[in-house]
Amino acid sequence: MRRRACRKRRPRPQSLRAPPFPAPDESRTPCTGPVQGSFGDVPTPLKACPALTFILGALLVNGTVALWLWTLGRNVLPTEAPLQWLSFCTGPEGNSQHLADIYSFAHAVSGAGLYVFLQGVWFFRPLWQRLLAAIASSGMWEVVENTPWVIALFNGAPGPGTCRGDSIVNALSDTAFVTLGFLVARHMPLWAIAVFSAFVGGLFVPIPR
Repeated sequence: MRRRACRKRRPRPQSLRAPPFPAPDESRTPCTGPVQGSFGDVPTPLKACPALTFILGALLVNGTVALWLWTLGRNVLPTEAPLQWLSFCTGPEGNSQHLADIYSFAHAVSGAGLYVFLQGVWFFRPLWQRLLAAIASSGMWEVVENTPWVIALFNGAPGPGTCRGDSIVNALSDTAFVTLGFLVARHMPLWAIAVFSAFVGGLFVPIPR
């Protein structure tokens, strides 16, 4: 029997060979390297800097509120009186027009309530994300509060004062008081938050706000 001669395999052309995989670069970190997979971490400055994310988010919320009020024809500052730090006027010339008014305490209480609520349902998120959610909630309320239908509802309710909508500076100040109430509630026991909220709520129940 004749043995078949062993044929030598011809080498494949260089162009048909699979390219070698590059050696992994261990110096590249997830923050500077490429996106890993379809749902991998995207290296962005916002993720690397929570403070920048918070500032941009707060500016976006307040800018949206200011733009919405401007489209409704609201003024930036009160037009019938000089801007005041605190005003107790409930007439149309000063109601919800200045930096702080009799309703600022109610906004601070709502901020404290948002802290308690978000602490219970969103406890696994860092504090700055919960605060940003509270600011966004306040911004949404300012948008709804200044619609013509809600203003008509306020004016139809019994109680002193005539509401014609917030000035832009007053709406932004309301969100600032929500933020203040949120931060203060972080250092208060739950019973103190409840007592303070009940006290302020009892004072402002007759006021259609």
